[in-house]
Amino acid sequence: MKVYVSGPPVDQLSNKSLPETVYEIIQKASKDLFEVDLPIRTESLSKLPPSEFFAAISRRIDSADGVITLLIPDDQSTPVEAATAAQSGKIQSIVMTFDGPRLVVGLPNVVDVVKLDKTDLAAQINSVVSQLAIRLNPRSNPRGRSAQTLRGTARADWPQLGARTVRASLRRAPPLLWSARHSALRAEMRSRSSAG
Repeated sequence: MKVYVSGPPVDQLSNKSLPETVYEIIQKASKDLFEVDLPIRTESLSKLPPSEFFAAISRRIDSADGVITLLIPDDQSTPVEAATAAQSGKIQSIVMTFDGPRLVVGLPNVVDVVKLDKTDLAAQINSVVSQLAIRLNPRSNPRGRSAQTLRGTARADWPQLGARTVRASLRRAPPLLWSARHSALRAEMRSRSSAG
């Protein structure tokens, strides 16, 4: 598996800036889970004209299985990369240092949104990485089927899965995944389990 990391580009990972620190933590946390494509500035990309640059970044996003997006203030490119990942149908986790734009946070396939607390950076990033790994590979979830897996299961098949499995998986789903449809399905499962 491969994950594209979207965020402000850096020259190297030296832990001098917040993005460099976050990228280094992502790299360490994902070591045994998936390969990461970090936004490290290269001369070849820097020299490309705008349309070719966009095409190159789009190819990197398309070749990934998922995306981790780091939003920081005054970064104009990362929200565009987030929208490109959503357009490509990529599962995306957003990590931000401020209350990010609702349009970005509300993009399709955004499964996790974390506002970073600089005092507990490593634990928060490790959690994002492990949750994304579970969503990209539901079979690796030690607690059973994930909500992502259940959403891909026909509703008619849910009773065979067992109401307890469905309820537990829906409870674990990130708050951003809840919608009126999920609430209606959850109510339906409650009524089925109490009736039977």
